[in-house]
Amino acid sequence: MSPAELSTNIVEKFADWTEFWFIPSADYTWTAINLEELANLTAKFDDFGRELEEKVDAYETEIIGIISLYTEKYADPWWVDLYNFTSCVYERITDSAIRNSAFQVISQYPSVLIDMRCSESHKNSHGLSIFCPNNPFVFKYYRGLYKTTRWATSTSWGDFLDHVHTVGVKVGNWIQYGHFAIEGNLTDPGLEFWEEIESVNLTITHVSGPVVSGTGVMLLKNGTEEPGFMGFEGDLTYGGPHGGSWGFPYLVAKNLDQGDLIYDSPYWRGYSINETVIRDYAGALREINHLNQTIVQSWSGDYWSYQVNIFWDRESGIMVEYSMEGEYKNQTATYVFTLEFSASKTNMWNKATQENHFIVSVDDQVFPVTVTSNSTISDFNFTRDRKEIKFNVEGYKNTTGFCNASIPISLLGGPYTVEIDNTTILEHYAATTNGTHSFVYFTYNHSTHIIRITGTTVIPEFPSFLILPLFMIATLLAVIFYKRKQPL
Repeated sequence: MSPAELSTNIVEKFADWTEFWFIPSADYTWTAINLEELANLTAKFDDFGRELEEKVDAYETEIIGIISLYTEKYADPWWVDLYNFTSCVYERITDSAIRNSAFQVISQYPSVLIDMRCSESHKNSHGLSIFCPNNPFVFKYYRGLYKTTRWATSTSWGDFLDHVHTVGVKVGNWIQYGHFAIEGNLTDPGLEFWEEIESVNLTITHVSGPVVSGTGVMLLKNGTEEPGFMGFEGDLTYGGPHGGSWGFPYLVAKNLDQGDLIYDSPYWRGYSINETVIRDYAGALREINHLNQTIVQSWSGDYWSYQVNIFWDRESGIMVEYSMEGEYKNQTATYVFTLEFSASKTNMWNKATQENHFIVSVDDQVFPVTVTSNSTISDFNFTRDRKEIKFNVEGYKNTTGFCNASIPISLLGGPYTVEIDNTTILEHYAATTNGTHSFVYFTYNHSTHIIRITGTTVIPEFPSFLILPLFMIATLLAVIFYKRKQPL
């Protein structure tokens, strides 16, 4: 009996035994595989995992959906069938490179599988399962154990999982820090330059697995720019991406919770999230992770002692505020100071929705117009001759803006035409009304735009409520004039 025949016999016997003792619908999968061919499959899956990791920013929603909704799972739902998952990706993702690498795995699989029997409850099983949690909490709990397996060290699958469950930023994301303030003894050249900073822009330039890097540009109050400030590179799961002489922890893993370590490294060991709070940064209320820590360091005769408060956006992991009260001693002097700065703008989330109220006065009549938007609204103007409302919108690039304009119908009636930068986006638009107001809604890609809303009807030169009195006055004058012409 050959090894393949023996393994097949074992699978069939165990499957028969399971069904005999447990009922035919027992929850089971029995598999025999050819270990000599497993290395080839592992290499193909390594290529597949690498393609997924490189394209995760573009296809993360679809891939998570495949894992959650379509892939064969088992009693522990963080394990999925390797072949079934790969086939679902091949069928549902349109990217040619991903589909080609998936096809290579599918084609290699038959050489590995010798025999397989499964219950009806696992009819999409094909014998091999992989660690694939669709839950960040499960991933955090088991990640350390998984990383010790040969599968994790032999394939890029772990990098893909790290990217999905750990990294909350994408290449091109940026954040601007402002509100720089420093007080205290500033005679040390390493401290006094902070007084000259107007803002710092930090941009994400590279993401590979859990490794993230970025570059910074500092704008000084005198108008000059200095690139390279606050640049960083690091692993979110170990040590963290912090850089520069000050070593700010710009980024942590997304979706951390109270008690979670910010990094798993000797330098940061013991530093964990104190609380999760709701705070306003860059125009929006956000879930924020907060670290409050006293840090004491000394080297070469110098001594540091400082209290830091660091705030990170929970969804993205990006630092949004840093404050420090510190004391620094060297061999000649002691410096006591405070330093703080916070996020002022970003393209990683939209500004909070705000109602912008405007008053239009026409012939001693007052008409309130409200524009609800997540953009900054400016230069609002109404022109009766053009039957037009015009205003500017501004927002962070690579985000979506919207406006919902509430317009009194007696001021400007529909149907409406909406133009953005002289390009018509809505024509003959029959807006929703409540009988007295129309609600004109539209969206756009953020930057700076000129909006024009043109109506079909507009408030007349002489309001309707004045027409009857004017007619009566005119009639009365005509009668008086007529009587005066009659002889006495």
